[in-house]
Amino acid sequence: MASTVTVGMSGSWDLSGEIRPTKEASFSTLGLIGTSPLKSADIEYNRCYTVTTDDSDLATKFGEGDILDALNDMALCVEDGQYALSVTVVVVEEGADDAGTITNLAGTSANGTGVFAFKLATMHQAELPRLLVIAGGYDMILGAGDTANQAVQNLASVSSSILGMTFFNGPSTTKADAITHRELYSSKRLVMTDGGVVVDGVTKPAAHFVAALQAAVDLTHDGIPSHCAGMRALNVGGPGREIDFTLNNPACEGQDLLSYQIGIIVVGDAGADFSVGDGGTYYVGAHTLSDDTLEQFINVVRMQDYVLLNILRTQRQFLVKYNISVTVARNIIATAQSFLSKLASKDAIYPNPSVKFVGNASSPEDWREGKLEISAFAEPHAPLMTIDTTLYRDRDAIEYSIAELEAYSAA
Repeated sequence: MASTVTVGMSGSWDLSGEIRPTKEASFSTLGLIGTSPLKSADIEYNRCYTVTTDDSDLATKFGEGDILDALNDMALCVEDGQYALSVTVVVVEEGADDAGTITNLAGTSANGTGVFAFKLATMHQAELPRLLVIAGGYDMILGAGDTANQAVQNLASVSSSILGMTFFNGPSTTKADAITHRELYSSKRLVMTDGGVVVDGVTKPAAHFVAALQAAVDLTHDGIPSHCAGMRALNVGGPGREIDFTLNNPACEGQDLLSYQIGIIVVGDAGADFSVGDGGTYYVGAHTLSDDTLEQFINVVRMQDYVLLNILRTQRQFLVKYNISVTVARNIIATAQSFLSKLASKDAIYPNPSVKFVGNASSPEDWREGKLEISAFAEPHAPLMTIDTTLYRDRDAIEYSIAELEAYSAA
């Protein structure tokens, strides 16, 4: 059979040189794991299900228990103009005691159980979550011999795999206890909050409120995780315990906890000049539990993940489909540059990001094997943490006033 027509015509589009728009990854889906003894029979253990906080059948699916309570709490965190938050839920069996339940929450990587089920979200036809929390306060409980909670540790590992962030609770008892808990953990994937919240007269852990608030803040910035949720009011009755906090006193308990990278829940006071606000209950926090000062802020780590993942997503559409060549390499660079420039135009990263081909990083042998190496340069914004103001006396203002009066007198 002939491969071309003898008399006729043909046509096609050549898109190899075109910049591809970036379908940006979602970073604002919450991940919630916990027990739900009264769940529907349709809900399997250790399987991911994505719901929204305004679904009308949440009680039917999960029944009364930790999962339903947390979902209802998360619904309180939507911002103006938002209707609901997306949450991927994993239910585990209740253990014979708290230790048994924590074991079930921790799960095993080999079997994809417990927190490791989140890694299988897409296989379970659920949304991949990136803001992860444990329902029911089990993350507050230390392991045998006052060791780190295994479910929290495993959730940090899962977060590393899926480029997520784990929000967990401190003991919410005393400052000393909070610091003791904090010192057990070290990860850029962990965010610790101490203090708890009060809702309808009941004291509850705060981490799932903070995670939901972070998701809501993301959505106000077009889903870009460029800002921390700190210094924003929570729709709750008050803090779970009193934490002394003022903006100008480094010796108060709240400032001390913040120096240990522990987020806090505090109340605003209209009568106090250096209160966090004029009223309401606020989350104050911005830190991960990383020892690396370049990755100490929640939004910086998340923006690093966001930039990296989306650049990789722009590149996958070129793999195998096209041959390695100058034209294709330019297209790959231009597509990534377009994405970064768009972020910079939204002030999500600093201006003038760049994507480059570094010649000495590639050899003819690399190209013969189909390997292309490029470098990208981008800088996330750190949150504004302190403002130092120095005031000076203004002699010029007096001289101006004197000259003004002299002019008036001479008239």
